[in-house]
Amino acid sequence: MIPMRLPRIMISGTGSGCGKTTIMSAVLRGLVEKGLSVQPYKCGPDYIDPMFHSFIANRKSKNLDSYMCDENTVKYLMADSFENADVAVVEGVMGFYDGVDKTDKASSYDIARITDTPVILVVNAKGMSLSLAAMVGGFVNFRDKINIAAVILNNISSGMYSFYKQLLSNIGIETIGYLPNIKQAQIESRHLGLHTAAEIDDLDEKVKLLADTACQTIDFERLLEIANNAPPILYEAPIFAPKGSFKLGVAYDRAFCFYYEDNLRLMEKFGAQIVYFSPIDDKKLPDDLDGLYLGGGYPENYLKALSENKQFIFSMKSAIIKKIPVYAECGGFMYLLEAICDCAGKRYETAGVLNGEARLGNKLCRFGYIELKSKTDNLLLQKDDKIRGHEFHYSDSTANGNDFYIQRPNGKWWYGVNARDNIFAGYPHLHFYSNTKAAENFAKKCLLYKESRCGV
Repeated sequence: MIPMRLPRIMISGTGSGCGKTTIMSAVLRGLVEKGLSVQPYKCGPDYIDPMFHSFIANRKSKNLDSYMCDENTVKYLMADSFENADVAVVEGVMGFYDGVDKTDKASSYDIARITDTPVILVVNAKGMSLSLAAMVGGFVNFRDKINIAAVILNNISSGMYSFYKQLLSNIGIETIGYLPNIKQAQIESRHLGLHTAAEIDDLDEKVKLLADTACQTIDFERLLEIANNAPPILYEAPIFAPKGSFKLGVAYDRAFCFYYEDNLRLMEKFGAQIVYFSPIDDKKLPDDLDGLYLGGGYPENYLKALSENKQFIFSMKSAIIKKIPVYAECGGFMYLLEAICDCAGKRYETAGVLNGEARLGNKLCRFGYIELKSKTDNLLLQKDDKIRGHEFHYSDSTANGNDFYIQRPNGKWWYGVNARDNIFAGYPHLHFYSNTKAAENFAKKCLLYKESRCGV
């Protein structure tokens, strides 16, 4: 086991909507403005919040997920990304104890327990009085070995803070600050939770306003003291043995921006040199690619631009016809179909690599954690191998595929994914660390393609 000193805290909350993302943004920016290098993390399968973290901290945010990964892997991924950082800040998911299928598995609590991370509990105290003590006391005493170190109150006035602080002190709970309601810093919601960071023109000003306020109302010195008192994190580091280097093209633009950062880094550990491209703006694929990775995102918001970029579609389709390995999930999978229909029924032609079309709707089609079992040998896995991931999409397609058996933790199951020797295309977002063979096999297929492309 490797012991590593890793100063850290978790910003978690009593429930969704309590303001933990607002507090997280304020704390991240406040720590950065104090000259610290801050490594952010997000509990669970979230793409939006990590974009905000990365924007604020100027370091790539990582996901920590105990459904996708075993406990040692969770600790390893936390430690692996901490290089040259001063402090780690983890944002929780939903309520502190809310996990898979009405359990605390894969909850913020579970991640805090596994990583032994001190927790700062965010509570929206608006409209509360004595009940605040009952609520917070319940959170503190609900499980054994809870490390709720302190509380930050959200959405209250300065005049009420001293009352609340004394109230919680009476039951042995420390309060280290508050944040008032700042209307000018609000970020609008939409169907996936929040706008992406790139879509908010005045995001920097909003976050600065939050941080400036937080520096006046939150005790950052005490926050850092709590983080620095966290015990060393203990983990075993896996060993990866790349067989060579290859160029992996990754679609990254306004339409395709949902990636687990650790998926990309794992591909690098297996020899990938990442080359980014844009299906919206580029006229062709970058030269000499050996594999393609098309992630999820918001292709439905850019259908006209994607459909009209025929030169790029021709370039990509030509590479796939030549059997370049391609991994496409959710939005990337939709793009490979013949067409995508928007909510009004308007049809936009897309790549046409796969027969069928996707159709947008107004409600979630499938969402939540999933485990996939392969029915065939394919690009990522051998027959009967398993891997974990999640789905979250407002569209459905006429070509979901049937090459994997897919099951939710509650037992509900279905077939999905179009998989063959050079392609994996379907709605699931996979976490490669749930079965690193997937990344290793993808890398091997890319290297074989490189050999054939170069005539080796």
